[in-house]
Amino acid sequence: MLSPAGSALQTSAHAQSRGGGRGRVFPPLICACSDGRPCGGRGKVCACAVWSVLWRRAEEAAEDKMVLSPVTVLYFAKSAELAGVRSETISVPQEIKSLQLWEEIESRHPRLADVRDQVIFAVRQEYVQLGDQVLLLQPGDEIAIIPPISGG
Repeated sequence: MLSPAGSALQTSAHAQSRGGGRGRVFPPLICACSDGRPCGGRGKVCACAVWSVLWRRAEEAAEDKMVLSPVTVLYFAKSAELAGVRSETISVPQEIKSLQLWEEIESRHPRLADVRDQVIFAVRQEYVQLGDQVLLLQPGDEIAIIPPISGG
């Protein structure tokens, strides 16, 4: 239930029914597709407002749980040439799949896509396959991007 316009806060009884506990007040449910007033007047709420609030709360919960780790990315040979740097520090989620980590690095340096299928990817000096392997990164970890090196 919404209170009159201007101070549209949910009641504590409604908050309790949603698992919020006694007296907890949630943000107002307003229409995200119009002028910000409850749809249809008289305190009714449209579906877009409900989904908007649920989505916002899910994002906030994910952000609260997401711990970022600053890691050092080292680029060697052709990868350094393509990236334009030899090393850099980036912040990435502490828990991340190896492919997601590569994609994050590649998003910063799109030219690395040229060597994606040829690079050796190492985390803390251990080779890692690009895929669904979950990495638990700690601040200061080193990520190495090593393209194939020819010569004799």
